Amino acid sequence: MSTLAGVGMSHHRNPVQAAKDAVEQARNQSGIEGDPDFVFMFSSVGYKQQPLLKSVRKETSEAPLCGCSGEGIISTGDADEGNFSLAVMLIKSDELRFEHGLASGMSESSAKVGQSIGEEVGKYKADDNLGIFVLADGLTLNFDQFVQNLESSADLSTSLPLLGGTAADNWAMQKTFQFCDDQITNDGVSWALMSGDANLAIAVNHGCTPVGSERKVTRSDGNIIYEIDDKPVLEVLKEYLMEDEVDNWQKTVVNLCLGFKAPSHYEGYDEYLIRFMPAKDDETGSVQIPTEVEEGTSIWMTRRDH
Repeated sequence: MSTLAGVGMSHHRNPVQAAKDAVEQARNQSGIEGDPDFVFMFSSVGYKQQPLLKSVRKETSEAPLCGCSGEGIISTGDADEGNFSLAVMLIKSDELRFEHGLASGMSESSAKVGQSIGEEVGKYKADDNLGIFVLADGLTLNFDQFVQNLESSADLSTSLPLLGGTAADNWAMQKTFQFCDDQITNDGVSWALMSGDANLAIAVNHGCTPVGSERKVTRSDGNIIYEIDDKPVLEVLKEYLMEDEVDNWQKTVVNLCLGFKAPSHYEGYDEYLIRFMPAKDDETGSVQIPTEVEEGTSIWMTRRDH
């Protein structure tokens, strides 16, 4: 029994050539002969996504696929935040199996999307379930509502780790993409349930450093923060912004994030959990984050390090 896996990356601007180059690299790295059993695909948004997906599908013999767009693409020895990057992972295994799907409508209700995915995942519950890859629209996700409804509707005997991250669009903050086989959606989630004979090793990291002192959330509602230290959030943020960031939200959210104290059971993790701000409301002075926050919560401003 064995599992073969390899990653390939391309920066070619032609989607057909990018797919050929990335898949060839992944095949060479993995040693896979014949068709892969499963494909993960991540791309930046300079490409037209449909031709890119079609090309990757062709190069992988239309193997089952899960993926999304990103703010940047990282692979072994390469991290790129430009508009033209494609990374694919090919997997061939007689030890692992994957079930996958796609759901949309996150902006309407993250809870309903979580419930629908949980119902699908529940159809495949087994003693050897390992984890669920979740690639959600980072602009509209309310993670707390999503995960609560996913876990309750899946009706699994044990809680499964959620792996993955949120889809992005190179900080345009307009539209992200989620992939499942030949389908592309926005405002949704691409997911994959991994089961079989394996042990998971999970790592999470970020590149942000706290600046300034502890602050308090003094007014919030769900995943919207209205006030910090009794001031509108957007007014507080100006204390930490460079001159060219004050009126440029895209530049602000690239560099400035909110930090929350990591729970004590997050052993080995950083001191802070980082939350970016995908949306703001100038009228109320509020910002939206992907998770819910209670009034009275301690908060730190953080900036990306070099």
